[in-house]
Amino acid sequence: MLIFKPQLLLFYFLILLNNTPEDYMWKNRILILSESQSISATLSHELTVKINERKLFIYQFDKGDLIWTNDSSKINKNSFLEKLPQPKSNQNQWVLIGLDGGVKSSGNQFPTISKILETIDAMPMRQSEIRRKKDGKP
Repeated sequence: MLIFKPQLLLFYFLILLNNTPEDYMWKNRILILSESQSISATLSHELTVKINERKLFIYQFDKGDLIWTNDSSKINKNSFLEKLPQPKSNQNQWVLIGLDGGVKSSGNQFPTISKILETIDAMPMRQSEIRRKKDGKP
């Protein structure tokens, strides 16, 4: 007979409540960074507006710890770190995930936020969003 301790059940329940990248599919784009240099210091109000307009959540990790995000939700950090090209590596790396959950771009040298936004703007789904906005549709 299996006996579960209430503390273990609570622990597993809390893990299930934390979002994974798959929970954002069709809702948000995701940029995951493994870099010690702070990205938040480089974000002007104008860039923040552009990031929000593109439904982009940014998660910055340093040595496996989440150090900055523009998402207020709780996340399962391991599920995000696993999306990096080399999850166990200590080197700087990044990955951009589209609305469909697919990897759109990744690398070791982080491009500027403006370059990330250009990459997003070239995506077919973003082009569709831009057309709908021009037509006055939500």
